[in-house]
Amino acid sequence: MLSKKDLLILTQLRKDARNSLALIARSTGIPVSTVFERTKALEKSVITKNTTLLNFSLLGHSLRVNFVLRAADQEKLVAYLEHPSVNTVYRLMGDCFFVEAAFRDMMGKERFMEGLKDFAEVEDSHYVIEDVKREAFLTRPSHIKAVR
Repeated sequence: MLSKKDLLILTQLRKDARNSLALIARSTGIPVSTVFERTKALEKSVITKNTTLLNFSLLGHSLRVNFVLRAADQEKLVAYLEHPSVNTVYRLMGDCFFVEAAFRDMMGKERFMEGLKDFAEVEDSHYVIEDVKREAFLTRPSHIKAVR
């Protein structure tokens, strides 16, 4: 189990992973040297990746769709999901996958769907209108009690 210091450091990193160690130390009241040591240890355990969240609309990909796909051929589907429009893929129970994708327009989405037809069935799809909450787990000290 992670210590309270580890969890406080994680809340700061979850809010903004680019924050300096000095700022994290000031925000948490933990010495900079401890923040450095604990951050390095966390990077070897619970931190799997530091990344940048994108505004797809500003990149010209304003059509966002979430799909539930049922694989007829999982190997081919997984290979197809390397498609450049696919942002996130989760494997669900059985032979289903949850896919988040961003397209420039409906034609891009339709071409993507056409490419699926030989090895997957679309069980469900939803158009994303706006992000209401995104990557918010463990972003506040008050969230710590949820993981302890």
